[in-house]
This record gives sequence, structure tokens and C-alpha cells, in this order.
Amino acid sequence: MAIVLYGASSWEGTITSKGILWLLIALPAIVVGTLLQKRYAQNVDLITGSSYQYGAALLFFTAVSFTTEIGVVDWNLTFVATLAWLIIVLSIIAILLLLYMIRHGEATRVASYFYLVPPFTALQGWLFFDEQWSWLTVAGATLVIAALMISKPKAKV
Repeated sequence: MAIVLYGASSWEGTITSKGILWLLIALPAIVVGTLLQKRYAQNVDLITGSSYQYGAALLFFTAVSFTTEIGVVDWNLTFVATLAWLIIVLSIIAILLLLYMIRHGEATRVASYFYLVPPFTALQGWLFFDEQWSWLTVAGATLVIAALMISKPKAKV
């Protein structure tokens, strides 16, 4: 994951070890959260459970924003479109889809899809923003995809 992002980054050479460390902590944390969701929240309604999670996040980040930000927002079309994408597609649709997949599939298989996020993000950056791939990006993406193919359970005949 770190290899893919580092290789595709326009900040190549400035990514710190602290940033890589947080990246390496974040993905396993998401995987553990997925497994806990599958184990302990099977019977929770998706909309209700998501509403509680978003409510808790709203309270937390509102408090954080009032203590760390200046409160000035430059409202423009790009900002509003980006905010709409983040709220509607990434926060509502993607999370509900994730929770649905967790409920109706194997949690370990669902969790393994998280490893595809960096290669697909790099691919989208290349397609939509003309970001260039380095040999490191190609190597990292190949490594992630190969690992997922190796770990994929064999079909029973």
C-alpha cells in the first residue's frame, strides 16, 4: 500500500516515516473494524447503525474543528462539488455498501478489498488528473494484486 502511494505521489521524496506509519496502522485498524462489525453487529439495521456512527463522528470532529481550525470556508463550486461527493458517494453509498457486503459475505474477503484502494486511487489519479506512475507505483500495485490473488480461496468443484 505504502509503495503504491509513495510511487504515485507528486510529493515523492517528502513522505515521512510518520506518515507511512499511520498508513500502516490505518489499514489493519479498518480490517479489525470490519471483523468486529461482522462478529458483533450482524443484527443492527444498516441505516440505524450508520446514523449512530455518523452522529458520534459529527460530535467528535465538531469539537476538534472548533479547537484546531479558524472557521473560515471558501465556498465555491469546486468545494461544494467535492463536499457533495464526499458526503453522498463516499460517506453514505460506499459505507452502506461496505456494511451490506459485511453482512452478506465473508468478512475476511470484504476486508481484503481494502488493499485494492491504493492501486485504484493511483489509477483514478492517472485517468482523471494526469498523474504519472513511477516504477514504484507499478511494483506496489502488482504486489498488492498478486497478494490478493494468492490469498483468494480456491473454488470447490
